[in-house]
Amino acid sequence: MDNSVDIEKIMENIREEIVKSGKDKQPLSFKDVESTERNGDLDEAIDYISYNYEVQPYAPLGGNKIAVFFKKVIRKITGFFVLPVVRQQNTLNYYYYRVAETIGEVKSDNEELKKRAELLEKRVKVLEEKAGK
Repeated sequence: MDNSVDIEKIMENIREEIVKSGKDKQPLSFKDVESTERNGDLDEAIDYISYNYEVQPYAPLGGNKIAVFFKKVIRKITGFFVLPVVRQQNTLNYYYYRVAETIGEVKSDNEELKKRAELLEKRVKVLEEKAGK
C-alpha cells in the first residue's frame, strides 16, 4: 500500500482550477478590486481617504468687496505660517491613506490564503482517506 502524497499533482490541479475560474486574469492591485469584494467599514474608510486626503489651504472667499479685500490681506500675512502646515498635513494624510490601503491588501490576502488553506486541507484529507483504503 502506497501512502505517499503527490504534491506536484495537487499543485497542478490547483493551478488548473485557478485558470478555469479565471482568477489568473483578475486584478492584483487592491484599489482595482470593486468595493463589494472588500469588507464594509474598512472599504468605506479607504475610499473616503483616497478622495479626501488633500486639505485645501483656503476656502473660497465670500462677502462684500471690503470683507474680501481684508480676508485676502490676512491670507497674505498668514500664508507663510499656514501653507507649510497644510503641506505637512497633506503629506501625513497621504501616508495614512497608504497605510489603510496596505492593511486592506493584507486583509484581502489573508482571506484568500485562508480559503486556499481550507481547500488544501480538504484535498489532503481526501487523499489520505484514499491512501488508507
